[in-house]
Amino acid sequence: MLHLFLDKKPWFAPKKMGYGAGLPIAWQGWVFLLLHIMLIIGVVIAIKNPIVQVILVFVVALAPLPIYKARTDGGWKWRS
Repeated sequence: MLHLFLDKKPWFAPKKMGYGAGLPIAWQGWVFLLLHIMLIIGVVIAIKNPIVQVILVFVVALAPLPIYKARTDGGWKWRS
């Protein structure tokens, strides 16, 4: 099953306008996006110290951006 995540096919469509990734176009993208959201929610629920919570949410939210960028069809560039 791991080989399905290691293929080179894109998981996300490029945004029609702006910079970044759009919605997932493959089931791997949906799984990755849902896991990312669940991880952020888990940090918010588990950490009670507001300062630590903000820092960890920031780190957890930004950490997978290279994967989003690598798996976006056509990469990230400004589209207008």
